[in-house]
Amino acid sequence: MDHQPLTIRAEWDAEARVWWIAESSYPGLTTEAPSLDARLARAREALTLLLEASAEGPDHPPLHLTAVAA
Repeated sequence: MDHQPLTIRAEWDAEARVWWIAESSYPGLTTEAPSLDARLARAREALTLLLEASAEGPDHPPLHLTAVAA
């Protein structure tokens, strides 16, 4: 089975002072954090939990995230 990298697009919320996921190639993936690095780490954690709860189960493929900041 071929697994495509997952892409997330982050945007800066100046009022809340956080980066948030504005768009994701995986439905339901939402996180926010004060830095891009922290937001990427949180996205990876949230995605792992989503995959483990889905039909993918705990044996999901390795995660390959591509983040684009806007």
